[in-house]
Amino acid sequence: MAHIKLQIPEELSCIAGNSFGREICENQVLPKLIKGEEVVIEMPEHVRAVAIGFMQGMKYVLLKFDIDIKVSFKASTQKLEEKMFRDYHY
Repeated sequence: MAHIKLQIPEELSCIAGNSFGREICENQVLPKLIKGEEVVIEMPEHVRAVAIGFMQGMKYVLLKFDIDIKVSFKASTQKLEEKMFRDYHY
């Protein structure tokens, strides 16, 4: 199982944007994936909110590159983890 802790600038406590989600996924997640392997994507502690567009951007990249993986999320709160999971699977 891969564990990827995203590098998000400290000044961004709320992240949004489909294009930003795509950029982060392409630069920080894709290079560390092995097809068929489970991955945990972890948000840094300072990130308190993640918009659905960001999550959908990440999902778009993984689908575009036909990466068959099981994705789970780790965040500063259980509530944020659950929201990220729901938004990713929307």
